[in-house]
Amino acid sequence: MFDSRQNVKKIFVIFLIAFFAKVSSFFIFNHGRDIQIFEYEYIAKNLLAGEGFLYNFGGTSYRAFVQPFYPVFTAVIYYFTNSSHIAMMIIQCFISSLLCFIVYSIALRLTGEKEAFWAAAISVFHPGLTVYSIFKLHPLVFDTFFYLLTVALILRLFRSFGNKNALLIGIVSGFALLSRSTIIPFLLFVVTFIFFMPGKIRFKTRYRYIVIICLSAFLIYLPWLVRNYRVFKGFVFMQTCSGENLWVGNNSAASGSAILKSGESIHTKMPSEIHDSLMNLDELNQVKYYKEYFMNFIKKQPFLFLGLFFKKFYYFWWFSPHTGILYDESWLFIYKIYYRIIALFFGIGFISVLKDRQKYPVLLTIFCYMVSLSIVHAIVNVDTRHRWTVEPLMIIFAVIGLSKFFNYFKYSKC
Repeated sequence: MFDSRQNVKKIFVIFLIAFFAKVSSFFIFNHGRDIQIFEYEYIAKNLLAGEGFLYNFGGTSYRAFVQPFYPVFTAVIYYFTNSSHIAMMIIQCFISSLLCFIVYSIALRLTGEKEAFWAAAISVFHPGLTVYSIFKLHPLVFDTFFYLLTVALILRLFRSFGNKNALLIGIVSGFALLSRSTIIPFLLFVVTFIFFMPGKIRFKTRYRYIVIICLSAFLIYLPWLVRNYRVFKGFVFMQTCSGENLWVGNNSAASGSAILKSGESIHTKMPSEIHDSLMNLDELNQVKYYKEYFMNFIKKQPFLFLGLFFKKFYYFWWFSPHTGILYDESWLFIYKIYYRIIALFFGIGFISVLKDRQKYPVLLTIFCYMVSLSIVHAIVNVDTRHRWTVEPLMIIFAVIGLSKFFNYFKYSKC
Protein backbone atom coordinates (compact mmCIF):
# COMPACT_ATOMS: atom_id res chain seq x y z
CA MET A 1 0.00 0.00 0.00
CA PHE A 2 3.04 2.25 0.25
CA ASP A 3 5.68 3.24 -2.27
CA SER A 4 8.74 2.92 -0.04
CA ARG A 5 9.93 1.77 3.35
CA GLN A 6 10.74 5.39 4.19
CA ASN A 7 7.05 6.21 3.93
CA VAL A 8 6.18 3.38 6.30
CA LYS A 9 8.67 4.69 8.88
CA LYS A 10 7.17 8.17 8.81
CA ILE A 11 3.62 6.94 9.22
CA PHE A 12 4.69 4.46 11.89
CA VAL A 13 5.97 7.41 13.93
CA ILE A 14 2.55 9.08 13.60
CA PHE A 15 0.90 5.83 14.63
CA LEU A 16 3.06 5.53 17.75
CA ILE A 17 2.45 9.14 18.77
CA ALA A 18 -1.30 8.80 18.25
CA PHE A 19 -1.55 5.47 20.07
CA PHE A 20 0.38 6.57 23.14
CA ALA A 21 -1.41 9.94 23.20
CA LYS A 22 -4.82 8.23 23.16
CA VAL A 23 -3.92 5.61 25.75
CA SER A 24 -2.41 8.31 27.98
CA SER A 25 -5.55 10.43 27.58
CA PHE A 26 -7.66 7.44 28.56
CA PHE A 27 -5.78 6.90 31.80
CA ILE A 28 -5.55 10.61 32.61
CA PHE A 29 -9.13 11.63 31.87
CA ASN A 30 -11.03 8.39 32.23
CA HIS A 31 -9.37 5.31 33.74
CA GLY A 32 -12.59 3.34 33.54
CA ARG A 33 -14.73 5.76 35.56
CA ASP A 34 -16.79 7.26 32.75
CA ILE A 35 -16.80 4.61 30.01
CA GLN A 36 -20.13 4.67 28.22
CA ILE A 37 -21.59 1.29 27.33
CA PHE A 38 -24.28 0.36 24.81
CA GLU A 39 -26.26 -2.71 23.79
CA TYR A 40 -23.07 -4.38 22.55
CA GLU A 41 -21.83 -4.69 26.14
CA TYR A 42 -24.95 -6.56 27.28
CA ILE A 43 -24.79 -8.91 24.30
CA ALA A 44 -21.11 -9.65 24.98
CA LYS A 45 -21.86 -10.39 28.63
CA ASN A 46 -24.75 -12.67 27.64
CA LEU A 47 -22.46 -14.54 25.24
CA LEU A 48 -20.01 -15.16 28.07
CA ALA A 49 -22.84 -16.24 30.36
CA GLY A 50 -23.91 -18.88 27.83
CA GLU A 51 -27.19 -17.13 26.99
CA GLY A 52 -26.25 -16.51 23.37
CA PHE A 53 -26.48 -13.36 21.26
CA LEU A 54 -29.26 -11.97 23.47
CA TYR A 55 -30.36 -8.40 24.13
CA ASN A 56 -33.49 -7.55 26.12
CA PHE A 57 -34.96 -4.23 25.04
CA GLY A 58 -38.42 -2.73 25.39
CA GLY A 59 -39.88 -5.94 26.76
CA THR A 60 -38.63 -8.06 23.84
CA SER A 61 -35.76 -10.55 23.76
CA TYR A 62 -33.71 -9.94 20.61
CA ARG A 63 -31.39 -12.56 19.11
CA ALA A 64 -29.97 -10.48 16.25
CA PHE A 65 -30.42 -6.89 17.40
CA VAL A 66 -27.09 -5.63 15.97
CA GLN A 67 -24.41 -6.84 13.57
CA PRO A 68 -22.22 -9.46 15.27
CA PHE A 69 -18.59 -8.37 14.89
CA TYR A 70 -18.22 -5.94 17.79
CA PRO A 71 -20.20 -7.88 20.45
CA VAL A 72 -18.44 -11.17 19.56
CA PHE A 73 -15.02 -9.49 19.46
CA THR A 74 -15.74 -7.85 22.82
CA ALA A 75 -16.80 -11.18 24.31
CA VAL A 76 -13.53 -12.80 23.13
CA ILE A 77 -11.45 -10.01 24.68
CA TYR A 78 -13.46 -10.20 27.91
CA TYR A 79 -12.95 -13.97 28.05
CA PHE A 80 -9.16 -13.54 28.13
CA THR A 81 -9.06 -10.38 30.27
CA ASN A 82 -11.70 -11.02 32.93
CA SER A 83 -14.15 -8.60 31.27
CA SER A 84 -11.66 -5.73 31.26
CA HIS A 85 -12.98 -2.46 29.88
CA ILE A 86 -9.44 -1.12 29.93
CA ALA A 87 -8.28 -3.87 27.55
CA MET A 88 -11.07 -3.01 25.10
CA MET A 89 -10.31 0.71 25.24
CA ILE A 90 -6.60 0.10 24.56
CA ILE A 91 -7.55 -2.04 21.55
CA GLN A 92 -9.86 0.72 20.32
CA CYS A 93 -7.03 3.22 20.67
CA PHE A 94 -4.84 0.85 18.66
CA ILE A 95 -7.39 0.41 15.87
CA SER A 96 -8.16 4.13 15.62
CA SER A 97 -4.42 4.89 15.44
CA LEU A 98 -4.02 2.45 12.53
CA LEU A 99 -6.22 4.76 10.46
CA CYS A 100 -3.16 6.89 9.68
CA PHE A 101 -1.75 4.07 7.48
CA ILE A 102 -5.04 3.74 5.60
CA VAL A 103 -5.56 7.47 5.10
CA TYR A 104 -1.96 7.87 3.92
CA SER A 105 -2.41 5.06 1.39
CA ILE A 106 -5.61 6.62 0.00
CA ALA A 107 -4.10 10.12 -0.04
CA LEU A 108 -1.13 8.94 -2.13
CA ARG A 109 -3.61 8.07 -4.90
CA LEU A 110 -4.68 11.72 -4.98
CA THR A 111 -1.69 13.86 -4.08
CA GLY A 112 1.99 13.97 -3.16
CA GLU A 113 3.79 12.54 -0.18
CA LYS A 114 3.83 15.77 1.82
CA GLU A 115 0.07 16.33 1.67
CA ALA A 116 -0.58 12.63 2.29
CA PHE A 117 1.59 12.77 5.41
CA TRP A 118 -0.33 15.73 6.86
CA ALA A 119 -3.68 14.17 5.98
CA ALA A 120 -2.70 11.04 7.91
CA ALA A 121 -1.40 13.08 10.85
CA ILE A 122 -4.58 15.18 11.12
CA SER A 123 -7.10 12.38 10.56
CA VAL A 124 -5.59 10.09 13.19
CA PHE A 125 -6.48 12.72 15.79
CA HIS A 126 -10.02 13.21 14.52
CA PRO A 127 -11.87 14.57 17.59
CA GLY A 128 -14.99 12.43 17.25
CA LEU A 129 -13.19 9.17 16.59
CA THR A 130 -10.75 9.95 19.40
CA VAL A 131 -13.59 10.48 21.87
CA TYR A 132 -15.22 7.22 20.80
CA SER A 133 -11.94 5.33 21.11
CA ILE A 134 -11.24 6.43 24.72
CA PHE A 135 -14.69 7.06 26.27
CA LYS A 136 -17.18 4.69 24.60
CA LEU A 137 -17.44 0.94 24.11
CA HIS A 138 -18.90 1.32 20.63
CA PRO A 139 -18.09 -0.18 17.20
CA LEU A 140 -17.67 3.17 15.41
CA VAL A 141 -13.87 2.94 15.38
CA PHE A 142 -14.01 -0.58 13.90
CA ASP A 143 -16.66 0.47 11.37
CA THR A 144 -14.44 3.31 10.18
CA PHE A 145 -11.37 1.06 10.07
CA PHE A 146 -13.03 -1.66 7.96
CA TYR A 147 -14.83 0.83 5.69
CA LEU A 148 -11.74 2.90 4.88
CA LEU A 149 -9.56 -0.19 4.51
CA THR A 150 -12.07 -1.49 1.95
CA VAL A 151 -11.76 1.78 0.03
CA ALA A 152 -7.94 1.67 0.19
CA LEU A 153 -7.82 -1.92 -1.10
CA ILE A 154 -10.22 -1.10 -3.95
CA LEU A 155 -7.98 1.77 -5.03
CA ARG A 156 -5.03 -0.62 -4.81
CA LEU A 157 -6.83 -3.08 -7.08
CA PHE A 158 -7.31 -0.37 -9.72
CA ARG A 159 -3.57 0.27 -9.64
CA SER A 160 -2.37 -3.32 -9.34
CA PHE A 161 -4.82 -5.91 -10.61
CA GLY A 162 -4.55 -9.42 -9.27
CA ASN A 163 -6.40 -12.24 -7.57
CA LYS A 164 -4.69 -11.53 -4.25
CA ASN A 165 -5.91 -7.94 -4.14
CA ALA A 166 -9.43 -9.03 -5.07
CA LEU A 167 -9.34 -11.63 -2.29
CA LEU A 168 -8.26 -9.03 0.27
CA ILE A 169 -11.12 -6.75 -0.77
CA GLY A 170 -13.59 -9.58 -0.29
CA ILE A 171 -12.26 -10.55 3.13
CA VAL A 172 -12.15 -7.00 4.48
CA SER A 173 -15.55 -6.06 3.03
CA GLY A 174 -16.96 -9.23 4.62
CA PHE A 175 -15.77 -8.05 8.04
CA ALA A 176 -17.07 -4.55 7.22
CA LEU A 177 -20.51 -6.08 6.65
CA LEU A 178 -20.29 -8.01 9.91
CA SER A 179 -19.49 -4.74 11.64
CA ARG A 180 -22.08 -2.50 9.97
CA SER A 181 -24.36 -3.07 6.98
CA THR A 182 -24.52 0.50 5.61
CA ILE A 183 -21.57 -0.26 3.29
CA ILE A 184 -23.74 -2.54 1.10
CA PRO A 185 -24.65 0.11 -1.55
CA PHE A 186 -20.98 1.05 -1.94
CA LEU A 187 -19.98 -2.59 -2.43
CA LEU A 188 -22.62 -2.91 -5.17
CA PHE A 189 -21.03 0.10 -6.85
CA VAL A 190 -17.58 -1.51 -6.61
CA VAL A 191 -18.75 -4.67 -8.34
CA THR A 192 -20.45 -2.63 -11.08
CA PHE A 193 -17.42 -0.36 -11.53
CA ILE A 194 -15.00 -3.27 -11.88
CA PHE A 195 -17.25 -4.70 -14.58
CA PHE A 196 -17.58 -1.48 -16.61
CA MET A 197 -14.45 0.53 -15.78
CA PRO A 198 -12.34 1.65 -18.77
CA GLY A 199 -9.21 -0.28 -19.65
CA LYS A 200 -7.94 -3.24 -21.62
CA ILE A 201 -8.81 -5.83 -18.98
CA ARG A 202 -10.56 -8.81 -20.53
CA PHE A 203 -14.13 -9.70 -19.61
CA LYS A 204 -13.04 -13.03 -18.10
CA THR A 205 -10.53 -11.24 -15.85
CA ARG A 206 -13.13 -8.74 -14.66
CA TYR A 207 -15.58 -11.54 -14.03
CA ARG A 208 -12.96 -13.47 -12.05
CA TYR A 209 -12.23 -10.49 -9.81
CA ILE A 210 -15.92 -9.97 -9.13
CA VAL A 211 -16.41 -13.65 -8.29
CA ILE A 212 -13.40 -13.65 -5.94
CA ILE A 213 -14.60 -10.51 -4.13
CA CYS A 214 -18.20 -11.67 -3.78
CA LEU A 215 -17.36 -15.25 -2.84
CA SER A 216 -14.74 -14.34 -0.21
CA ALA A 217 -17.04 -11.70 1.32
CA PHE A 218 -19.89 -14.21 1.36
CA LEU A 219 -17.75 -16.85 3.09
CA ILE A 220 -16.76 -14.37 5.80
CA TYR A 221 -20.40 -13.41 6.31
CA LEU A 222 -21.78 -16.95 6.00
CA PRO A 223 -21.46 -18.00 9.69
CA TRP A 224 -23.81 -15.16 10.68
CA LEU A 225 -26.38 -16.27 8.08
CA VAL A 226 -26.16 -19.91 9.17
CA ARG A 227 -26.47 -18.96 12.82
CA ASN A 228 -29.53 -16.80 12.10
CA TYR A 229 -31.15 -19.56 10.08
CA ARG A 230 -30.72 -21.98 12.97
CA VAL A 231 -32.10 -19.49 15.49
CA PHE A 232 -35.01 -18.07 13.47
CA LYS A 233 -35.70 -21.03 11.15
CA GLY A 234 -35.51 -18.60 8.25
CA PHE A 235 -33.30 -16.17 6.34
CA VAL A 236 -32.25 -13.10 8.36
CA PHE A 237 -29.57 -11.14 6.51
CA MET A 238 -28.71 -8.38 8.96
CA GLN A 239 -29.56 -6.89 12.34
CA THR A 240 -33.21 -6.82 13.38
CA CYS A 241 -32.99 -3.26 14.71
CA SER A 242 -33.04 -2.12 11.07
CA GLY A 243 -36.83 -1.88 11.12
CA GLU A 244 -36.85 0.30 14.22
CA ASN A 245 -34.16 2.52 12.67
CA LEU A 246 -36.47 3.15 9.71
CA TRP A 247 -39.23 4.29 12.06
CA VAL A 248 -36.87 6.56 14.01
CA GLY A 249 -36.15 8.62 10.90
CA ASN A 250 -39.55 8.34 9.22
CA ASN A 251 -42.59 9.28 11.29
CA SER A 252 -44.72 12.37 11.80
CA ALA A 253 -42.67 13.47 14.85
CA ALA A 254 -39.25 12.60 13.38
CA SER A 255 -36.34 14.99 13.71
CA GLY A 256 -34.12 12.79 11.53
CA SER A 257 -32.28 11.42 14.54
CA ALA A 258 -32.96 9.22 17.56
CA ILE A 259 -32.65 12.38 19.69
CA LEU A 260 -35.01 15.35 19.58
CA LYS A 261 -33.92 18.96 19.95
CA SER A 262 -35.20 18.84 23.54
CA GLY A 263 -32.78 16.02 24.31
CA GLU A 264 -35.59 13.46 24.58
CA SER A 265 -35.57 10.18 22.71
CA ILE A 266 -37.78 10.00 19.63
CA HIS A 267 -39.31 6.91 21.26
CA THR A 268 -41.11 9.19 23.73
CA LYS A 269 -43.19 10.39 20.78
CA MET A 270 -44.20 6.91 19.64
CA PRO A 271 -48.02 6.68 19.51
CA SER A 272 -49.50 4.30 22.07
CA GLU A 273 -51.19 2.18 19.39
CA ILE A 274 -47.83 1.48 17.73
CA HIS A 275 -46.18 0.73 21.08
CA ASP A 276 -49.00 -1.62 22.10
CA SER A 277 -48.91 -3.41 18.76
CA LEU A 278 -45.15 -3.97 19.03
CA MET A 279 -45.45 -5.40 22.54
CA ASN A 280 -47.54 -8.24 21.14
CA LEU A 281 -45.02 -9.14 18.45
CA ASP A 282 -41.81 -11.15 18.50
CA GLU A 283 -38.50 -9.95 17.07
CA LEU A 284 -39.02 -10.79 13.40
CA ASN A 285 -42.64 -9.66 13.35
CA GLN A 286 -41.56 -6.34 14.84
CA VAL A 287 -39.16 -5.91 11.92
CA LYS A 288 -42.02 -6.71 9.53
CA TYR A 289 -44.31 -4.26 11.32
CA TYR A 290 -41.77 -1.44 11.15
CA LYS A 291 -41.09 -2.02 7.46
CA GLU A 292 -44.81 -2.06 6.64
CA TYR A 293 -45.18 1.17 8.60
CA PHE A 294 -42.29 2.67 6.59
CA MET A 295 -43.86 1.74 3.25
CA ASN A 296 -47.25 3.07 4.35
CA PHE A 297 -45.59 6.26 5.56
CA ILE A 298 -44.13 6.82 2.09
CA LYS A 299 -47.47 6.11 0.39
CA LYS A 300 -49.58 8.26 2.74
CA GLN A 301 -47.14 11.12 3.35
CA PRO A 302 -44.73 11.19 0.37
CA PHE A 303 -43.91 14.90 0.72
CA LEU A 304 -43.11 14.53 4.42
CA PHE A 305 -40.90 11.54 3.58
CA LEU A 306 -39.07 13.55 0.89
CA GLY A 307 -38.72 16.50 3.24
CA LEU A 308 -37.23 14.27 5.93
CA PHE A 309 -34.94 12.65 3.34
CA PHE A 310 -33.42 15.95 2.25
CA LYS A 311 -33.28 17.19 5.83
CA LYS A 312 -31.34 14.08 6.90
CA PHE A 313 -29.08 14.34 3.88
CA TYR A 314 -28.32 17.93 4.88
CA TYR A 315 -27.77 16.90 8.52
CA PHE A 316 -25.34 14.21 7.40
CA TRP A 317 -23.09 16.82 5.81
CA TRP A 318 -23.72 19.70 8.20
CA PHE A 319 -25.21 20.21 11.67
CA SER A 320 -28.68 19.44 12.98
CA PRO A 321 -30.45 21.27 15.86
CA HIS A 322 -29.71 18.29 18.10
CA THR A 323 -26.01 17.99 17.21
CA GLY A 324 -23.92 17.70 20.37
CA ILE A 325 -26.91 18.06 22.68
CA LEU A 326 -25.61 15.26 24.91
CA TYR A 327 -22.09 16.74 25.14
CA ASP A 328 -20.47 19.71 26.79
CA GLU A 329 -21.06 22.90 24.78
CA SER A 330 -17.32 23.60 24.57
CA TRP A 331 -16.80 20.24 22.80
CA LEU A 332 -19.41 21.14 20.19
CA PHE A 333 -17.96 24.63 19.73
CA ILE A 334 -14.48 23.23 19.02
CA TYR A 335 -15.81 20.54 16.69
CA LYS A 336 -17.90 23.05 14.70
CA ILE A 337 -14.84 25.23 14.08
CA TYR A 338 -12.83 22.13 13.13
CA TYR A 339 -15.45 20.83 10.70
CA ARG A 340 -16.13 24.21 9.08
CA ILE A 341 -12.43 24.52 8.24
CA ILE A 342 -12.38 20.94 6.89
CA ALA A 343 -15.53 21.51 4.81
CA LEU A 344 -14.25 24.78 3.32
CA PHE A 345 -10.92 23.41 2.13
CA PHE A 346 -12.49 20.07 1.19
CA GLY A 347 -14.37 21.88 -1.58
CA ILE A 348 -11.22 23.60 -2.82
CA GLY A 349 -9.25 20.36 -2.74
CA PHE A 350 -11.92 18.30 -4.50
CA ILE A 351 -12.21 20.82 -7.34
CA SER A 352 -8.42 20.95 -7.77
CA VAL A 353 -8.15 17.15 -7.99
CA LEU A 354 -11.09 17.09 -10.40
CA LYS A 355 -8.92 18.86 -12.97
CA ASP A 356 -6.72 15.76 -13.28
CA ARG A 357 -8.53 13.25 -15.51
CA GLN A 358 -6.14 10.44 -14.57
CA LYS A 359 -7.51 10.55 -11.03
CA TYR A 360 -11.15 10.16 -12.09
CA PRO A 361 -11.41 6.45 -11.11
CA VAL A 362 -10.07 7.30 -7.63
CA LEU A 363 -12.37 10.31 -7.32
CA LEU A 364 -15.40 8.34 -8.49
CA THR A 365 -14.72 5.58 -5.96
CA ILE A 366 -14.35 8.00 -3.05
CA PHE A 367 -17.31 10.09 -4.21
CA CYS A 368 -19.58 7.02 -4.42
CA TYR A 369 -18.43 5.84 -1.00
CA MET A 370 -19.26 9.18 0.60
CA VAL A 371 -22.55 9.72 -1.21
CA SER A 372 -23.79 6.14 -0.72
CA LEU A 373 -23.38 6.39 3.05
CA SER A 374 -25.11 9.76 3.17
CA ILE A 375 -28.04 8.44 1.11
CA VAL A 376 -28.44 5.37 3.33
CA HIS A 377 -28.65 7.58 6.42
CA ALA A 378 -30.94 10.04 4.64
CA ILE A 379 -33.35 7.15 4.10
CA VAL A 380 -33.02 5.72 7.61
CA ASN A 381 -31.83 8.17 10.30
CA VAL A 382 -28.71 10.20 10.94
CA ASP A 383 -26.48 11.29 13.79
CA THR A 384 -23.30 13.34 13.49
CA ARG A 385 -21.13 10.29 14.24
CA HIS A 386 -22.31 8.66 11.00
CA ARG A 387 -20.35 11.28 9.06
CA TRP A 388 -17.14 10.36 10.87
CA THR A 389 -16.68 7.31 8.65
CA VAL A 390 -16.14 9.73 5.74
CA GLU A 391 -14.46 12.69 7.44
CA PRO A 392 -10.95 11.16 7.22
CA LEU A 393 -11.39 11.25 3.42
CA MET A 394 -12.65 14.82 3.62
CA ILE A 395 -9.45 15.67 5.50
CA ILE A 396 -7.37 14.41 2.56
CA PHE A 397 -9.09 16.83 0.19
CA ALA A 398 -8.97 19.59 2.81
CA VAL A 399 -5.18 19.24 3.10
CA ILE A 400 -4.90 19.34 -0.71
CA GLY A 401 -7.10 22.44 -0.75
CA LEU A 402 -5.10 24.09 2.01
CA SER A 403 -1.88 23.37 0.10
CA LYS A 404 -3.34 24.94 -3.06
CA PHE A 405 -4.50 27.92 -1.03
CA PHE A 406 -1.04 28.59 0.43
CA ASN A 407 0.68 28.01 -2.92
CA TYR A 408 -1.63 30.51 -4.59
CA PHE A 409 -0.64 33.29 -2.21
CA LYS A 410 2.99 32.20 -2.22
CA TYR A 411 3.31 32.48 -6.00
CA SER A 412 1.07 35.54 -6.29
CA LYS A 413 3.59 37.48 -4.19
CA CYS A 414 6.51 36.47 -6.39
